[in-house]
Amino acid sequence: MVTLTWTSMNIDMFKRNVTQSLRRLDELVTNVNDIIENRIELNLKIISKEKLVDLPVNTSMELFEFVDAQSKHSMASRDLIHTKNTEVERAVEDLLALV
Repeated sequence: MVTLTWTSMNIDMFKRNVTQSLRRLDELVTNVNDIIENRIELNLKIISKEKLVDLPVNTSMELFEFVDAQSKHSMASRDLIHTKNTEVERAVEDLLALV
């Protein structure tokens, strides 16, 4: 450790180092918040709003039609959820690498 006093010759360098460190910390915090808000939370909200079952409204249908409709809907939901899950995984990996 180096002892700094107000008459020390190293005070200017110390202030520069502190300022640079604070800038790097601010950049890190900004990048972390960006990843969390725009890549993780946004995708998790999309996943949470996805319907797993598409119930017909005011419509009667045969059982085989219902099963076929649910099968198509579940395939589309599965693909969307899988894609968003992959995006969240990559965002978390980027976040860990950044930190």
